[in-house]
Amino acid sequence: MPNNADDGMLEDWIQLNLHPGEAALMQHAKSSIDQIPGGPKFKPLRRSKAEVATWLAWQSEPDHGLWQAAKPGLLDNAAPQLQALKTWLMRVFPAN
Repeated sequence: MPNNADDGMLEDWIQLNLHPGEAALMQHAKSSIDQIPGGPKFKPLRRSKAEVATWLAWQSEPDHGLWQAAKPGLLDNAAPQLQALKTWLMRVFPAN
């Protein structure tokens, strides 16, 4: 995870910082994965990757990669973990 303290992948972090307006679509992506005929082909460890990839595929510009999650309205700018990452990035890369 970006905070180097929690287990998980970047996709797990994205889900933790999801904009509330995107929650229903993410839930639908998760439900769709649950309904894959014959079950998913991926390992359970990769489930969050499949969930976020499915959710991103349903956005206005599908298939543009994981960076697409940073577009306005997809992440919650008030989420504490997102604010912590922004603060850290500004400390490491000052705007001078």
